[in-house]
Amino acid sequence: MDLRRLAMGDEARSDVALTVAALVFGPLLLGSLRGGSGLLGVLLNVAVVLALTALVPLLLIRSRAGGRAGGRSIARGLALDASPAGLRRGVVLAVPAGLAGVLGMLTAGATPGAALLGRLSGASLQAVQVAAFSVGAIVLTVFLVRRGAEAFPRSPEWTLRRILRAVGAAAAVVALVAGLVRVPLGASAPRVLANALALLAIVLVADRIVDTGRTAPRLAVFLPACLALYLYITGFGFGVGLQAGALAAGTTAVIGTLALGRDGAWPAVPLALAVHLWPTCLSPLALVGGLC
Repeated sequence: MDLRRLAMGDEARSDVALTVAALVFGPLLLGSLRGGSGLLGVLLNVAVVLALTALVPLLLIRSRAGGRAGGRSIARGLALDASPAGLRRGVVLAVPAGLAGVLGMLTAGATPGAALLGRLSGASLQAVQVAAFSVGAIVLTVFLVRRGAEAFPRSPEWTLRRILRAVGAAAAVVALVAGLVRVPLGASAPRVLANALALLAIVLVADRIVDTGRTAPRLAVFLPACLALYLYITGFGFGVGLQAGALAAGTTAVIGTLALGRDGAWPAVPLALAVHLWPTCLSPLALVGGLC
């Protein structure tokens, strides 16, 4: 049994390393394909985002399932094999993100109608990008957390609630401080407060949803949260990157701890949609960007 567990741990560590490598080095190869306009530009952007976030995890799930890409093995690998009823529990998580997004767009000069529609206020094709961002965030974050729980069995076991509180609260504080430091340099104080308070509210709501008795290796959530912070800092510089990366790390911890619970990743789906429907800086993906 120990040998089998060690072998599974080696496989899981290999999966985590491959996924991280694709996310870190992939933009160097595919980043030039992004940024186009029109239908072709949107489709290329969607293809690049899904390739960097979802393709590698899905291929690894397929290979570990013995080459069978059945819906059951994919659902199990992404913690979507539980009842979709968990979606209802997660709807309230989307509210703080939506409010922060509306406020952010209003402060950036958008009309109330456009602010309510978020990214959909541009072109109808934006809906495709929102869907791609949301799918990529769920697939990547859940895969890293679930495989990380198997990859790092010697990491200290914490309750999911303790992990959520530790990462989420620290991320909200760091985002607030880093954002306020940027205010004299031109950052919007209302947006800084809105993003930090939205993350704190999301963490508090998730604290009521996450399973209280379940435990997991803390590194399973710490690693993807730190990865999100690193990618934002390298992509946007230390100032903006620290603020946005902290927000992303907090959202990653929320999605990750929910995915390790009895309802799987379903409660995190509304949150993933909300952080990409409105241009906040709460997305786990540094590929997205937003209004900080």
